[in-house]
This record gives sequence, structure tokens and C-alpha cells, in this order.
Amino acid sequence: MKSSNPDSARAQGLLTRWEAWLCTIRVEGGWGGPVFTPRQLCLEYCGPGMDWRLEGLLDGLVARHATTQDAAILDLIEATIGEIQAAQWQEAGVFRNSGAEGNPLDAGMPHEPAMLAAVCRALTCLEGAGRAIPAAWEAMIVRYVERHLMMKLWNKLLETFNDWAISDFDRYNIASVAAALELLVALGERTGRLDEYRRFIEGAARSLVTLQVTEGPLAGGLPPASDSRGGVSPFLAARALRGLRAAERSGAFVEAGQAAARLAAFLARQCRPEGAGIVRMLYSGRKPSTGPVPAGAVAYIAETLIQSGEWTDRDEGGLILTGLAERQQPTGAMTAWRGRPGVWGQACRRPDLVDVMPSTDWQCMLYPFLARLASADVPFRFQAGACQPVRRRCRYVGRGLHFYEDAHEIRLSGMFGTKLYRWEKGRNWCELCLL
Repeated sequence: MKSSNPDSARAQGLLTRWEAWLCTIRVEGGWGGPVFTPRQLCLEYCGPGMDWRLEGLLDGLVARHATTQDAAILDLIEATIGEIQAAQWQEAGVFRNSGAEGNPLDAGMPHEPAMLAAVCRALTCLEGAGRAIPAAWEAMIVRYVERHLMMKLWNKLLETFNDWAISDFDRYNIASVAAALELLVALGERTGRLDEYRRFIEGAARSLVTLQVTEGPLAGGLPPASDSRGGVSPFLAARALRGLRAAERSGAFVEAGQAAARLAAFLARQCRPEGAGIVRMLYSGRKPSTGPVPAGAVAYIAETLIQSGEWTDRDEGGLILTGLAERQQPTGAMTAWRGRPGVWGQACRRPDLVDVMPSTDWQCMLYPFLARLASADVPFRFQAGACQPVRRRCRYVGRGLHFYEDAHEIRLSGMFGTKLYRWEKGRNWCELCLL
């Protein structure tokens, strides 16, 4: 039966094409592809990454199974969790290639706890479908929490989580703390050990609440880190919102719920068309940063606010779908979102490389939003047939480039045909990188 909801119908088309692109980045041992932020590019290593690409992927697969009940989705969830287990260093508890744009790097934050929190949610999905859960999978998560998260990253002085194993480091990032909260609460609920984690949950939640802006146009927001008070990143604030909601659910810190409500109201207010739109950074004393925002970050913000009840599928969710549809390339991947005050986002007239080249981790964050809005009418085929070639002109550090992608490769060349980059999909390393 076809869906009568126009937003659902649009989501179905976007999802079908996006899943076709997704299956082209499958590599031995996981999900590969280039990864980057506006400040750092990881173009040479394109092998499996154990970062928050798997958070988006697993949450998306869980959402797909909820609508389709397709057993093939459960098989792919099991295969992905098995690959995560194989990437763990047994003694340390951390994971290979978990640094996202810093790969190949171990012990990446906030990637490892974010990924493992998604594994907990995926295990619940598998159990609900009647699949047996290997004891080694839960042991993998416990090993990480006990040998690394609580033993190495817990800052006894600040009573929160650091990014690195330095006990007296006086700086912490809200995304890392929030991911740790999500993981501890999810694991505690699964294992019945929530009381054992309570003091860690309470301290981490308090460290987020302490940073919350109390007055001015940014009231309710959180800065990206404990030492950066100048602005608020809507994406990182949305990640903090999920962490606070998890802490509220645990009952370990009552103020977490109040702080989450203020943060959700801030995001819903600021990210509207009559506000700043969805931008990279918001500031109290100057205009917002209108640099590129990955489409996956936009979808993550939207999904977070819809879950919190601040937005609806039909209104704001529909506007986000419209923006994503304008940015979907023939391959199925999405280009970056560029916002400015008063609009939701705009395409860049002279796109940069980070606008057009799909970054695997950000792309995977699209999955839960698209999968939940699409109905069961979209079969899970996982075939690359709908992934069509794309050619775009772009720039990188002032240099004109030709970008090309299809189901088999990504390549870049200069304006006069000089070969600068080539990744043959399926391989762990690029063949050429002269950027």
C-alpha cells in the first residue's frame, strides 16, 4: 500500500537512493570512505571506521527494521556488531580506527561511546526480533567501559569524562560527555548495573549543566567545550541534549531534566527560519557562522528535536526533507548545508570540496531521520543499481577541481585534467592523493 503522506513519499525516494550509495562504501571489515571536517581531511585512509558512522548506521537499520520487519536488516546489524567486536583491542578495551577524520587512530572520542550506545540499542532490536545475543557482544561493551571509559577517561578532579587518558586535564567536550552518558545509561539498563554507574552519570550530567548559558540570546545553549564560552554549535548542543535526556531517565541527577528542557527550547527557537536557521555556530555578539554544515548534522538536529517534541514531522521535518532533496546528488549522497540568518539553508554557488565529497560519518547520520519518516513501502534491497555518476566543479584551498563519483570510485582532477585523487571503493586506502 502506497503512503498518502507526501513527506513520507519524499522520504522514500531519498532513502532508496541514499541506501544505494550506502552499499557502495562497504569494505572488508566494515564501512569505509573518506571522512573530514572543515578543518581536517582523512582522504588517504578509506577503510573501516569504528566511529559515529556506525551510530548513525545502526540506529538507521533499527528504524528500517521497525517499519519493514525485514530479516536481512537483522543480518546486517549482526554483521556490523561482529565487525566492531573484531576491531577491539582486548587488553585496552578501545577500538582500531575510531578517530573519524583522524583515522587510522585508536580510542577516538566521542566516537567510541556513541557507537557502543548504538550497539546497545541494536541489541534490544535483535532481542525483540527473537535473535540470540552472543555473550561476547555485551562483554565487549563492558570491557570498554571498565578498562577505558571509567578507568582512563574519568577525571577525578572535575568528575566528568575527558577525551584523552590524562587524569588532571582541565578541559572537556560536551559531545564526549554526552556520548559517555548515553552509553552508561544504556548499558546500565541492559545489565541491571545502573547503580554502579550512578556516580559517573551524576558527575558527567552535572558537568554539562554547569556549562549551560543562563542569560542573553544564547540562554539554554551549551558551548562546545568547557573552555569555549563564545558560541554554541547547534549540532553539538543536540548531542548534549540526548546525553541529558539519558541522565534524566536514569534518575541519577534531577537537574538534568530541567537543563534538557531549556536546551531543547533553545535549539527549537534558534534553528527555525525566523531564527538563525541551521548554521555551524551561533554567537551572542555577532552574526552566526554560515559555513558548511554536513547534511547528516542537520538531520541529527531535526531528529533530536522531533524526538523531544519540540518539532513535528509534518512541519519542521517536512522543511528539512525539502532541503535534503535539493542536496541529494545522483549517487544518493547529500551535499553540505549552508545556512544564513532567516533561511533554513542554501546551496553554495561555488562549492568547496567539503560541500560535494561525501564524508562517510556525516552521511550515515542521515539514516535514522530518513528511515523513520519513510514507510514500510520502501523495500530493503541494499543494491548499488540506483547509484548514478555525479560530476561537479568545486574548490579546495583556492584551487579549482573536478569531482567525480559513481558506484565504483571517487576521483578528483585539476581544471586541466591533472589526476589528484582516486579511491577505488572497496579498498582500505586511496590509490592516489596529491591534495
